[in-house]
Amino acid sequence: MHKTAEYGIAAHWKYKESGGPAKNNKSREEEKLSWLRQILEWQRDMSDNKEFLSLLKSDLDLFNENVYCFSPAGDVKTLPRGSSTVDFAYSVHSAVGNKMVGARVNGKLVNIDYKIQNGDRIEILTSQNSKGPSRDWLNIVKSTQAKNKINQWFKHEFKEENIIRGKELIAAYCKSKSLTQADLMKPKYLQIVQRKYGFRDWDSVLAAIGHGGLKEGQVFNKLMEAYDKENQKNLTDEQVLEATGEAQE
Repeated sequence: MHKTAEYGIAAHWKYKESGGPAKNNKSREEEKLSWLRQILEWQRDMSDNKEFLSLLKSDLDLFNENVYCFSPAGDVKTLPRGSSTVDFAYSVHSAVGNKMVGARVNGKLVNIDYKIQNGDRIEILTSQNSKGPSRDWLNIVKSTQAKNKINQWFKHEFKEENIIRGKELIAAYCKSKSLTQADLMKPKYLQIVQRKYGFRDWDSVLAAIGHGGLKEGQVFNKLMEAYDKENQKNLTDEQVLEATGEAQE
């Protein structure tokens, strides 16, 4: 606990405060350093860990932009205020979050959407029979880390389904614009879209459309740009004049 307080929490708030006005930072740093010195004195003076944690919990509101909680082993985790036990699970490891089936807080079973309070001791319950995270969890979690890991799971787990859905969405969009899909699906056009959005192959583009990472309209517009650019070059003078409504004499 001593090392955690000295190097963990202290390092976190010092980093967070480094970008603000120097005068205010100095004042807040002094306030927090005083707090840290005090809790270390409490720890040395107390043999009862429960009493120490109770005092620590009441004072942790000093760091009001985050919540500080503990693993069963006593490790401190820093999470955005409003985080749930799902956020905590993913802060431990992706595998813990993906296999999570419940949680205990301070020894009591809680719902997974329980909002973590400063000083809570959290134990994540997992099962190898878990089917993985629910999409509803994206509405529960607060931390960017947890959201990213949940999205990654869905992208990987349902890639084939996402590819099929992506194909269907592109086909439907082309139909709505009364355009022949085959005209836009030339490899050179597909490669332009892949480079634009940073994908290595077309299936990855389709999967991104399928899970909502890309809009089919965005991809369609890029394909049309490539198509129009090439076909504009191939137009004869007569076709250009006809398209612009200019009559020849």
